[in-house]
Amino acid sequence: EGLFAGNKPALDGFEALKANGFRTVVFLYGPGADPAAVRDAASTRGLNCVAIETTPEALADAAKEFDRVANDRNARPV
Repeated sequence: EGLFAGNKPALDGFEALKANGFRTVVFLYGPGADPAAVRDAASTRGLNCVAIETTPEALADAAKEFDRVANDRNARPV
């Protein structure tokens, strides 16, 4: 409950998330990607953004961070 999955939204998608009551966006990204644009798009719309780099070497830590956010009822809907 309160946890949804999807692809990275276009700019108007962040507005739709906010309009539908979302509080947090989790952005999973690969090595070398810059999460700054996603963070900015989310924060300017009043959404919390948690960007998690996912690499084979850091997958265990990334999974822990994702679980922490997903299980935080105050962050939901995510």
